[in-house]
Amino acid sequence: MNKSLFVLAMALLGLISFSCQESGGSAELQQEVLASPEFSAFVAAYQSRGADLVKERQEQSRKAEEELANLDTREKIERREQMAQQRRAEQEKEQEMKKPLDERNKKISSLLSEEKKLSPEELKAAIREIDRSLGITQEMLVPARTQKMKTALADLMNRFPEIREQEATFLKDCLDAYGQDTKR
Repeated sequence: MNKSLFVLAMALLGLISFSCQESGGSAELQQEVLASPEFSAFVAAYQSRGADLVKERQEQSRKAEEELANLDTREKIERREQMAQQRRAEQEKEQEMKKPLDERNKKISSLLSEEKKLSPEELKAAIREIDRSLGITQEMLVPARTQKMKTALADLMNRFPEIREQEATFLKDCLDAYGQDTKR
């Protein structure tokens, strides 16, 4: 099992490193995006997303407690129930968004485990077709979970609206290319 996961991981890493230059978009667009201040802001937001998410949730909790402090006991109970319902709805929405990604991963694993090995180009084309058939978007592959990321992504998309026309892996590939460039 571990060996097959390792093979899968290595194949995906090879595909990702290969795909930034062949991602279905123009190399010129990728270079423009990588060199833009909007992409730098997006990378910074992406890299700090964990800490930012914790801060945002702490701020939400603080605001909720302030709101509850001014309510009587019955109103507090009702408001807490509303907050719990909102959290459940958000969790359900996240689970729904994960379903196509889980299906994508299953299909890619199936492709990689077939006896007939696909060339990198064939595998990439198959993954593009999987993404299209499942309606996978760039936002699904690189979800903006924090306000800072949402703002940076919106700025990037406003500056480069043609990103929306690229393959679903375009932003992920560019993030990977940016990471490789910074290691050099």
